[in-house]
Amino acid sequence: ADGFLFAVYTVPAENPSLICLHAAGVVMAGRLVVFPNVRRAGKSTLSIALARAGHELFSDDVVPLSFTADYRACGLAMGIAPRLRLPLPATIDRDFRDWVEASEGPRNQQYHYLSLARQPAHGTMLPVGAFVILDRQDDPVPARLDPVTPDMAMDALLHQNFTRDRHSADILQAMAATLSDRTVFQLSYSDLADAVACLEAA
Repeated sequence: ADGFLFAVYTVPAENPSLICLHAAGVVMAGRLVVFPNVRRAGKSTLSIALARAGHELFSDDVVPLSFTADYRACGLAMGIAPRLRLPLPATIDRDFRDWVEASEGPRNQQYHYLSLARQPAHGTMLPVGAFVILDRQDDPVPARLDPVTPDMAMDALLHQNFTRDRHSADILQAMAATLSDRTVFQLSYSDLADAVACLEAA
């Protein structure tokens, strides 16, 4: 089943208190790093590259968020196999291509769903440690993380929110409170391995 469609129709209906983001999530240093990005921004490829580097892939396409009483965000694992759109971009290095090709999981001409050994089970909860907006460049640039303005951070989260069963004021309040105690970053990069190394160093 498609994880995004599953979340759109099922997850909010089962728990209307959740806010669902079109995003990927990876566990780093025991906390959840969330990549809220538009379609084809590279979040699935980067999150799978991080999984290959030894980090647990929490979610590939959808990250439902729940909130504590003081609006600290926690992610809910979907337990759905991550997928890569095929064919992979021509700029992807050969080692990553070969690893993907050898990875188990169902595939067709459009997608390859990867069976990863270390992936949190459905229902696993983790606190969100950071939000990172991806800025993938076609021209070579060194990978770097920069803090973004509160307006840009809020814009990124709201545009990737697809919750329909909660009042917009509730969503705004939860997002604003969540962003008030953490910096949101933008990751600019062109090379996948360089991006992984930059995130690991941070």
